[in-house]
Amino acid sequence: MTVFSLIKKYGATNDIDDLYVLLTDALKKNKEYLYAHPEYRLLIKEWLKYKYYLWQYRRGYSVAAIIHHKEFYGLDFYVNRHVLIPRPETEMMVEEALIEMSNVKCQIKSKIQNPNDKNILLIDVGTGSGCIPIAVLKEMAKLRNGEIGKLENSEIKTIATDISRQALRVAKKNAKRYGAKIKFFRGNLIEPIILKINEMTNKKNNNFPISSFRNFDTIIITANLPYLTEKQFKSESSIQREPKTALVTGNGGLSLYEELLKQIQTFLKLLTVNSSLLIFLEIDPSQSQRITTVIKQYFPTAKTEIKKDLAGRGRMVRVKMTSK
Repeated sequence: MTVFSLIKKYGATNDIDDLYVLLTDALKKNKEYLYAHPEYRLLIKEWLKYKYYLWQYRRGYSVAAIIHHKEFYGLDFYVNRHVLIPRPETEMMVEEALIEMSNVKCQIKSKIQNPNDKNILLIDVGTGSGCIPIAVLKEMAKLRNGEIGKLENSEIKTIATDISRQALRVAKKNAKRYGAKIKFFRGNLIEPIILKINEMTNKKNNNFPISSFRNFDTIIITANLPYLTEKQFKSESSIQREPKTALVTGNGGLSLYEELLKQIQTFLKLLTVNSSLLIFLEIDPSQSQRITTVIKQYFPTAKTEIKKDLAGRGRMVRVKMTSK
């Protein structure tokens, strides 16, 4: 069977772009080649692989879940059934973190000039595939070096946490691919970081990543935690094949964020200096008012702002405060 006959046969009932992506992976050839050679006849093993892809696709699996790759912020990430597939809307969190780090205003996809040289601690909570901290570090490396490179001498120390061992394996694989220097901890939200600080205080351990908070002018916490309700999960067919634990939580979708805020209170008490603390949380637009109220309960003096996505919906919360 040829590329042309496959697209003709299945294109009427399926998304043609998706079919081409599945074909490029099954054949290990790029789209340009397929467009230029519609007469290409698939080998038996290629055809069998493509049939298996189509079988998964019809069962509701996304293209990314099938081929185990997803583009995010211009980078290709390995994904599997243990992690949430990175979404375009989450790129907004990367952009906002970069703005804070560079201390200049910028627009989506625009280059950022004159990055801030002050010491920064970046903590990504519930990291999943690791797409958020890796994208931030790669973009900062590009800005510092004039090209995509490794942050060998960066003043950005980075920590990522996840409660899932399998998810951390995925994140570590992606970090290794891009040369991103990230210290990974397994545990509930930032609890392993708090435990590490207490351990270091008792043992006077000065190893990376938290030798001392005296050197960090800015601490940035990013979190794209589960925020959907059970009802929302059941009503959305496109996410049924993704890990439910990465999507759904209680208390109207805010239970994990409330738990994180409690832990941040404890975290701040352990800091020894005044640091600028910024928290970025991805939410469902319907949660804007409720999350603002919850944040005020834990941090009355914090400045809270709801950031809108390209569709004009409240998608991310920005919280700013000082540690003391």
